[in-house]
Amino acid sequence: LKNPAAKIKDVASQVGFASTSYFVRCFRENKGVSPARYRLGREE
Repeated sequence: LKNPAAKIKDVASQVGFASTSYFVRCFRENKGVSPARYRLGREE
């Protein structure tokens, strides 16, 4: 997620998730925000 050019689906695949939606759900449950929002917060 540090690389803004990387797509969320590619990040999900790289960390072992076959389903992007499941990755987003798990990420949101863990961090409290979606991967996209998390990425935006890191850019500020």
